[in-house]
Amino acid sequence: HEGNQGHIILTVRLNDKIDGRFLLDTGATFVTLSHSMARQLQLEISPQSQVSVSLANGSQVKAQPVVLKSVQVGEAKVNGVSAMVFPEAPNDGVDGLLGMSFLREFMISMDPTHKKLIFQKFEPQ
Repeated sequence: HEGNQGHIILTVRLNDKIDGRFLLDTGATFVTLSHSMARQLQLEISPQSQVSVSLANGSQVKAQPVVLKSVQVGEAKVNGVSAMVFPEAPNDGVDGLLGMSFLREFMISMDPTHKKLIFQKFEPQ
């Protein structure tokens, strides 16, 4: 991962074909991606499926729910991930947020010396 002003930015592979730069956000309910990233993935986006979503700053934005075939960070991979397509990227140089619809599958630890995140899959007992 790379650090940027206290944020963690990861390379994330979507649908086994496109890599993007995603901001790690444990406060985001879903993985989110920009409309331009959704176009690159050739996702079918319908204006009729828009929902109103509250952002962390309290504002509302229209987003479209989608299910991604897969989301992968390094060796950590989850199939069938719920996501939201937003009109814009959350920040310049970032394609989306890596939210809890992916992160909830893992116990995550940090190795700041080597700038690594370690994703350990939760296994049923």
